[in-house]
Amino acid sequence: MRRTPSASHRLPLVSTSAPAQPAGLLDADAFPEAVVVAYHERTKHHFHRYAASPGYMDWATQPDPFRRYPGADLVRLPLPKPGRPLPYWQLYALARDPDKLAALQEVMRREFRWQHLLSCPLGLPLYLLQEGDCRALATTVSCDQHIAGDGAFSLGMIADYMDSLTTYGAAFYRNLFWEAGMVGQVLYLEAEETGIRATGIGCYFDDPVHEAFGIISREWQSFYHFTVGGQVEETRLTTSPAYGLIPSGPGRAFDVKSAELIS
Repeated sequence: MRRTPSASHRLPLVSTSAPAQPAGLLDADAFPEAVVVAYHERTKHHFHRYAASPGYMDWATQPDPFRRYPGADLVRLPLPKPGRPLPYWQLYALARDPDKLAALQEVMRREFRWQHLLSCPLGLPLYLLQEGDCRALATTVSCDQHIAGDGAFSLGMIADYMDSLTTYGAAFYRNLFWEAGMVGQVLYLEAEETGIRATGIGCYFDDPVHEAFGIISREWQSFYHFTVGGQVEETRLTTSPAYGLIPSGPGRAFDVKSAELIS
C-alpha cells in the first residue's frame, strides 16, 4: 500500500512554470567564470525543453570512469536492521565536507530538521531533513524516471559551484563532474558488493532540485543523480554478444551467433 504523507509532512511542490530561454552568446572579453555559468544554464534540462547539445558524443573530453583519489576514505552507507523496511519516506542530506555544513544549512529550507542519526557510523555526516513520501518527488526531478523513486534510495549531488570556480578557475568546472563521477563509481562498487545494483541518472531537472531543497542562490548547483536498489530485468532492451564478428585470419571472420566462418 502506498503511504500518503500528512499535510505537516508534505514536501514542497516543484514548479512547472516555463523557464527562461537559454542565454545567448557572451562577449569575447567575458570572464571565464561567466562563460562557465552561461554554459551550465544553457545545458540544463527543463520540464518544457531538454538541454542543448552539440548533436554528437564528445569522446575526447570524457573522464576516466575509474579515476582514483589517493587517500580517499571508504565510507559504508548505513543499512536497516534485519526485518525493518528501508525509510522510503524520508529526505536526508550528507555533507561530504563538514566545513560546508553551515553553508548548506544557510541556503536550504529553514524548516529542515538537520537531525544527526545516532545509528550512523561515527564520522558520517548524514542528517534527516524531513519526513514525507519522497518517491514522486525523486521520480519527477529525475526526468520522470521511475528508477529514482522505486529503488532503495536515490540522491542528487549538489556542489559548491561558484566558490570552486572563483577559487580554482573556470577550467575546474569539469573537475566537479569528475568528482561526482568518482562518488558514483564508489556507489556502484558498494552496491555490487552488497548484492544489489546501482546506476547513474544523467537526465535530471536542476532547478526543481534546487527548489525542493529551498536553494535560491546560484552558488550551489546540482551535478549528478544516482539510484540504488534491487535488480530488475529490462525487457525492452536486447543483449547481444560484445563482438558479432571476430576476425580469424586474412579475409575471414567468425560469426558468433551462427558459429560459422565467413570468407
